[in-house]
Amino acid sequence: MKTAIGIVLVGLALGGCTATTSEGDGTSSATSKTAESAFVGAWKSNWGGVINTTLVVHSVSGNTADITYTWQQTSFTSAGSQRTQANVSGNQLSWGDAIRFTFTERDGRLYAVRKASNVTARTTFTRRS
Repeated sequence: MKTAIGIVLVGLALGGCTATTSEGDGTSSATSKTAESAFVGAWKSNWGGVINTTLVVHSVSGNTADITYTWQQTSFTSAGSQRTQANVSGNQLSWGDAIRFTFTERDGRLYAVRKASNVTARTTFTRRS
């Protein structure tokens, strides 16, 4: 009988963030573990020195992450948040259509790209302490 293995990688006070992985043969790949431990948690950044944002990756399961993305009010936008599912592929996490977000994990940071119409913005997210 094949059994799924669940691994708790990170637990945050923000509702018990966890990451799980399961392989059909009862094993877990190193790539999956790396992606999960790399993304799960709370991250912060400031796009262009103007918009403070937070990304919380609640869990990663296979190639899907459960996330909440939050931004502060500025002179040109209201504060808001979005809870959604993101795609995970290797060291990248992404979501969105009209506004597309892509986060690449490297050296304990998330390098973010936001594409909307013909405008591309970049910033770096660090773990929130």
